[in-house]
Formats: sequence, structure tokens, C-alpha cells
Amino acid sequence: NTSSAKSNLGFSLLSGFRKVAAALFIPLVISVGYLYLKNDNGNGNKLSNVEINTNPGIVSTFDLPDGSKVWLNANSSLRYTLDGNSEKRIVELTGEGYFEVAKDLQRPFIVKVGTDYQVEVLGTSFNVSAYADDDLIETTLIEGSVKVNMTMMEDNHTPFILKPDQKAGYHKKDKTFNITDIRTDTSIDWKNGELIFRQESMDKVLKKLSRRYNVQFDVQD
Repeated sequence: NTSSAKSNLGFSLLSGFRKVAAALFIPLVISVGYLYLKNDNGNGNKLSNVEINTNPGIVSTFDLPDGSKVWLNANSSLRYTLDGNSEKRIVELTGEGYFEVAKDLQRPFIVKVGTDYQVEVLGTSFNVSAYADDDLIETTLIEGSVKVNMTMMEDNHTPFILKPDQKAGYHKKDKTFNITDIRTDTSIDWKNGELIFRQESMDKVLKKLSRRYNVQFDVQD
């Protein structure tokens, strides 16, 4: 009957999607591209600039030379310089990354997004989402403390300090900034092999699924 046919069709589609998802989704797979560039630091010493790129649909995890651990979400990149003598540990992020920073009171750890946005810590765990095609840059603090600097905000160059279980959101178009208390599991679910959606727009849900599984959605209605 019609009811049975609809039920079978729904079960078939769901089973098919699960099979495809199982085939495409491999949590924390190390599948990255490395780019090494040499430059001169002005003292005659050659430094290595490292760029790590994750493939679409792949999440990667790796250690930085200072002992910090990084999870890099799909279609993201991280750049850093191998220089143990630098006063700061600076990495440049495009996309999304979760950081567990090795504590070093003498050398702050800085995540730069573009030229105007950066997150500074000494040792802590936090997540930064800054995809180029997203209007929103989000920084979520899991433990410790972080300082968010935004030089692009007019009349306000004072850094914002986050507390654990807080998320900072910066809208690039209208240059607005807010801090909210949240459940952090939805911000770092991707690094644990999960995707959790609570009161999210379908737009945002499909964008996250598209990045995670390297597929495109065509929504006609």
C-alpha cells in the first residue's frame, strides 16, 4: 500500500545515506598537504615556513613543534614558522581549528585570522572558526583564558577576555561583536567525530555537512 511504500522508500534513503556517510566520514584522519618555504630572518639564518592544508571532507590532527596539539577541520589551512627563538608562537588560520596549547609563560601563542583578528593565549584549549565564505568569525573557549584582539573595530581596540564556556562572535560585514555563554560541545563536536545541531538554520546545517562530507546540496524547496 501507499503507506508501506513510503515507509520502505524512507528506510531505503536513510540506509543509503548512512552507507555513504560511513564511507566518507573517517574521524581524525591525517590527510594533509605540507608546503615548506625558506626565508631569511635578517640574521642570515634560514627559517622554514610550514603550511598545512586539509582536504575537503577530511579532519586532521597533528602536533606543533612547541608541543601544542591542533585539530584542523575540513578545507582549512594553518601556517607557522619553525623558529624556536621567537618571542611569540604565531600561527595563521583559514577555516576552522581546535587548539590545545602547550603552556609557555615566556612565549604567548597567537592565532591570526587575516590581518585584523587574533586570539592570544599562554596555555589553554579553544576553537576558532574563520572560513573565508562565512561572515562570522567565532572563538570558543573550553578551558583557560584567551584574549581576542580586533583592530578592524572602529573606536575600540581594547582586547576582549573570554572565560570558559563562552563564545565570541564577530560579524565581518557590519563589524559587530558579542560574547555569549554556550554549551561548548556543539562548537568542538567536529573534532570528536560528531556533528551536533541545536536551533541552527538549515542554511548553516547544510553548509557544515557540505564541508564535512565534500558534497553539494541542491535545495529546491
